[in-house]
Amino acid sequence: MSRRRVTECSSSRDVRVCQAEGCFDDETFSRQARVPGFRPEALKKARIAIVGAGGIGSEVGRALARRGVGRLVLFDFDRVAPSNLTRQLFYPQDLNQPKAFALARNLAHESTAPDFAAVGVNLAFDEAFKTGTQPDCDLYIVGVDRNVARVDAARIGLAIGKPMIHIGLGRDASSLYVFVQTSRSTDPCWGDVFLDVVRQVIDGRDNAPGCAPALIDCAQVASGLAMYAVDSVLMQRPRAWNYRRISLNSFEEPEPGVLAKLHPRCPLHEERRRQNKEGRVAL
Repeated sequence: MSRRRVTECSSSRDVRVCQAEGCFDDETFSRQARVPGFRPEALKKARIAIVGAGGIGSEVGRALARRGVGRLVLFDFDRVAPSNLTRQLFYPQDLNQPKAFALARNLAHESTAPDFAAVGVNLAFDEAFKTGTQPDCDLYIVGVDRNVARVDAARIGLAIGKPMIHIGLGRDASSLYVFVQTSRSTDPCWGDVFLDVVRQVIDGRDNAPGCAPALIDCAQVASGLAMYAVDSVLMQRPRAWNYRRISLNSFEEPEPGVLAKLHPRCPLHEERRRQNKEGRVAL
């Protein structure tokens, strides 16, 4: 595949739009179009946000761009560092640039949709939400490495009533999980599965550092599982689980997916109910 012609423009200091020119014929999408339940047109029309432009965001973004998604919105306030080059979609010329801007540009080169655009937002997701810099999307994919940011994302998902796919990698670089948070307030959110983590964050007791040891293989496996979850949300591919964990070093079969339940004392749902009574949607 030849690299596409990409144009960049800035709508503000914190937002950059990268658009790809050049068309691909129907043969490009012919084999994935034959997969039962897969609808390429749904992906072309979709606007998907990726929260975190690191290892997970790079793999998920590349997969979506190659599959033909029409628009991506990337949120990250960090800059490209040398340690990112071994497992993220960055190159030496991207060093010290905002991750959201560099990844938007590189994904535009990877894309196959006729009218692809990637929007890089050089802000944390919660900051973009508070300042109104968060474009409306059909689906949000969360791939951050700090629990505080995960809790904030789950809160925002409940507030805006949009589906979210949460992806996490183990600190041993050999395990991962994917959790699907639907748009329905009666369904479980990320906080229902990770109740203790939410309580630690709210109480200020979360001491888990970010920047955990990481390899590209774990992020690639997580991306594959997340792509199936994307299809189940946007298309007709069946999915009997909302939470699934996989260990790469186990001799046993991968853990089966489960249907996580709504916890009656989830702090995030309790906050949302109070905000609904007060007529608020803010964090």
